[in-house]
Amino acid sequence: MASSWKWIGSILAATLIVLTLAFDGFTDTHGHGESSTAMPTLSCNEEKIDFEQEVGCFNDGSVEFCVPVDDVWLRLLLAWFVPAAYDVGHGGGQARCDAQVETLYFYPTPSDDPKICIDDGMTDRAWRDMCRISFFPQIRRIVATWYE
Repeated sequence: MASSWKWIGSILAATLIVLTLAFDGFTDTHGHGESSTAMPTLSCNEEKIDFEQEVGCFNDGSVEFCVPVDDVWLRLLLAWFVPAAYDVGHGGGQARCDAQVETLYFYPTPSDDPKICIDDGMTDRAWRDMCRISFFPQIRRIVATWYE
């Protein structure tokens, strides 16, 4: 049993290393936020993001997406690469999660945090997180949160 956990730990470590290398070392392309890192052009699946960077913070305080309930690996990877994202645990939200098989996640977009938002736009740092989320095939789309 102990050797099984060691093997699983090795696979997780290797996955984290590969993904870290895939997301590091990109240059600023939009002039927002950090100058040394920004949107990864190789791995950003913008088709899944239902808003543009320039209006990414024009919402009710967050963006949201669905994560398969039983995908423990994806949850671990999100916690590692996008620690600001959190599991709301209920409801379909604007992302229209299927409560039987998915859980709703929020990514906060506080308008008073210059590391995340400048006016209604997302900084490169926040947009990079959107790209990281969009990278995973299990996540269908990322949408703005609007409370009705």
